[in-house]
Amino acid sequence: DEVYAAVIDGIIRSTNGFDTYEFVLGTPDNISLFTEVAITSTGRVYATISDDNGNNDDIGIWTSSNGINWQEIEVPTGVPTRRYERTTIGISPSNENIVYFLRTDGDDHYLMRYNAANGSIENRSSALPAQGGEVGDFTTQGSYDQFVTVHPDNSDIVYLGGANLWRSTNGFSNENATDWIGGYS
Repeated sequence: DEVYAAVIDGIIRSTNGFDTYEFVLGTPDNISLFTEVAITSTGRVYATISDDNGNNDDIGIWTSSNGINWQEIEVPTGVPTRRYERTTIGISPSNENIVYFLRTDGDDHYLMRYNAANGSIENRSSALPAQGGEVGDFTTQGSYDQFVTVHPDNSDIVYLGGANLWRSTNGFSNENATDWIGGYS
């Protein structure tokens, strides 16, 4: 009966099938337009709260082992920490210690790879697709077309969706292993 929901104000949790619920991140008066929550098969919870309006005290990327006590995951240098839009979550099914976070800030996009086993986080933004020409660069249309997901058997095969769909076979560690799958051209 334990359920989480990402709502406009933050993250809520219910332990009785939503007869009642409580805010575990954010509050009803601190509006954030973009929130997300994802849970591993072992129950570790990840949540993101945007800072699109500058009014939420719980902005950022968070993790919790019990859904009640939260620890902020600090983003790497070069990734905006204030006044950004959406951050989406992609947990690796084959190694749930590996989590990808995709953040949008206007026309700029940031990809981070987090390793929960050692608490490290890498900025992999420099390897985001920038092909120009017929296919174009990675774009999310204001973060509305934005997702990151990981292949079930390989933590380095990562898919990014926006106006186009992209696949990397090296976790976007560099641009040499990235393919355009489809979308606008």
